[in-house]
Amino acid sequence: MKWLEYVNKLENHGHKAYVIGGFVRDKILKINSFDIDIATSATPKEIKNIFNIETQKDNYGSIHFQEENYSIDITTFRRDITYNDRRPQFEYIASLKEDVERRDFTINAIAIDKTGNYIDYCGGIEDLKNKLIKTIGDPKVKFKEDPLRILRALRFSIIYGFKIEEETFASIIQLKDLIDDLSYVRKREELDKIFISKNALKGIKTLEKTGFLKLLEIKMPNKFQPTNKIESVWAQLEYSSNYPFTKKEKKKIQNIRSIIEQGSISEIEIFKYPLETVMEAGVLLNYSTSQIKDLYEKMPIHDERELNISYHEIQKLQNTSRYDIKTVKQDLINNILSGNLSNEFNILREYIIQKWK
Repeated sequence: MKWLEYVNKLENHGHKAYVIGGFVRDKILKINSFDIDIATSATPKEIKNIFNIETQKDNYGSIHFQEENYSIDITTFRRDITYNDRRPQFEYIASLKEDVERRDFTINAIAIDKTGNYIDYCGGIEDLKNKLIKTIGDPKVKFKEDPLRILRALRFSIIYGFKIEEETFASIIQLKDLIDDLSYVRKREELDKIFISKNALKGIKTLEKTGFLKLLEIKMPNKFQPTNKIESVWAQLEYSSNYPFTKKEKKKIQNIRSIIEQGSISEIEIFKYPLETVMEAGVLLNYSTSQIKDLYEKMPIHDERELNISYHEIQKLQNTSRYDIKTVKQDLINNILSGNLSNEFNILREYIIQKWK
């Protein structure tokens, strides 16, 4: 058990240490997790010394590092005093119980000690059994401290199929406008997890029904196809341009959207876009992988470099600009892919003379 190695290492240096949070929640739910959160009496400086971490600054008393496939966060016991724009002012303490009480939901406040015993001050195990999302303490206070907890509550409810406790849900609806203050980065992080979950369709409809889609500046289409490919989900939605995507993600979303708007996949789409992108769009259009592979294998050409007439040879046949030559090449490719032209030099040359000279 990898988590036990980290706990024992801290304990062997004279500190209290417990695994806590999502890893414990998922362990109880029999879900594999590679994110390990540890709460400890060790200070950030002591943590860095124990794990030989030299340069990293601590983030609100937390030290983060990667090891093998695991993402590890080790955080000193603390008490949150006040919040300022989601940033807590806090002090280090020696009590696990006080540290637990600052957390968001009961199901995220269960700890495991080095012997494997569960420590559950807030009734999280019972709430897991009852499939219930409930804040620790007054939900209004928790959501005002950190509005991201509103989206997290919705996310946990959707992906696990849990019910949100009545008072907690009422507070979510009453305070939902608070999410306007969240960054689009944070919003997207929560939405991505909802969008690729097995309950994505139900989740998006829940967000729409409760008014959250509008607040999040997202519009759901009449027809939505769930998929575990995140770019394919975003390609189906209308959303604010403020949501952050890399250039690669933007291009892929744009390409998938173009294909699904076309409504069908032919050799021309397979030639134009990366095969992986076509495959993902194909799922949304109810094409099987084998159908697309068959189309690909039967294509007479797969790359414009396979065209049996060069740019310079096209240029010799006509006096046009570079843009027009590119247009001629695309016309040749489309006709070859459609089976209207054979990819032979003399045939292509004659076609150009007849249509484009």
